[in-house]
Amino acid sequence: MKPRYTEGSVVMERAKYSALLEPVVNALQSIALDVVKTSQHVKRILQLLKSHRDNPERVTDEIIKDATVVAEKVGLEEDITSMPRIVGKQRHRSNHPTESPS
Repeated sequence: MKPRYTEGSVVMERAKYSALLEPVVNALQSIALDVVKTSQHVKRILQLLKSHRDNPERVTDEIIKDATVVAEKVGLEEDITSMPRIVGKQRHRSNHPTESPS
């Protein structure tokens, strides 16, 4: 079983949702406020978020695929779905040895 989220995929997800909200923020801060247009954009965002909640596996797979493409472009050799890193010292829970990424 591959890990569902990696550090890179979480960053990509945040950037994706942040980009969705940017037009709303800009519209609300502008002098010529178009409430109807802004309201329509907010409704589209809410519909998108609901569809993401209804299909989490599809969305997660898309995020991991996008993160993999970015990793390949920047030349990362390691597969982002590989075994998670093991920390040398943990204070709050034991660090059990593992040989599989699950």
